[in-house]
Amino acid sequence: MNKKKARLRVNNLLDRCQDCPIKPTKVESVSHVEAVCNGCTVYQELLQLGKFLGTEKKKGVGKVPKALDLSVGEYFSLKKKGLKEKEIAEIKGVTKQRIYNWKYARREELNKAKCEDTGITDIVLMDVAAERVRQEMKWGKQRHSDGDWLKILVEEVGEVAQAMQINQGWGKSSDASDQYKELIHVAAVAVSMAEQIKEGQST
Repeated sequence: MNKKKARLRVNNLLDRCQDCPIKPTKVESVSHVEAVCNGCTVYQELLQLGKFLGTEKKKGVGKVPKALDLSVGEYFSLKKKGLKEKEIAEIKGVTKQRIYNWKYARREELNKAKCEDTGITDIVLMDVAAERVRQEMKWGKQRHSDGDWLKILVEEVGEVAQAMQINQGWGKSSDASDQYKELIHVAAVAVSMAEQIKEGQST
């Protein structure tokens, strides 16, 4: 595991801590955290990742990074005010990537949330953003030639076609079957391609 993936894993684990029913409501000391969390596998993994990232040398042994205190309702409320992910991250004192990781971890809850000002387009774009996070967590930052990008994109489009066939009662059992999910994959790949082009234009 490289350090980028380790940091992403730390963020995901901290988001899981938010749902813990026995988490300390107020951290008084490192020993207080250890007393409550020492038997937790998530806490133990955080400690191991801390050692790997050199956290203990830089910030003190056993220090737990700040958890993201953000509810789905609060997130929608901030979005209704016109705030972007970067601005929400600044308010919460975390990185923008933490906000994206939080959104990915709660994508189903976000999709089901009833918010009058959240239209269907916003929900779809949120799913595309979540898929981009999942892609980077799995593959890292992808940069390819135009030809290789086209192969990846066409493969994803082919899976959309497979899902369409399944919906018509055709195809094989091994074919992709979730048309919406496959369309989100296509859109996310296209976004990744566009990001690479935009980077090239800015250099």
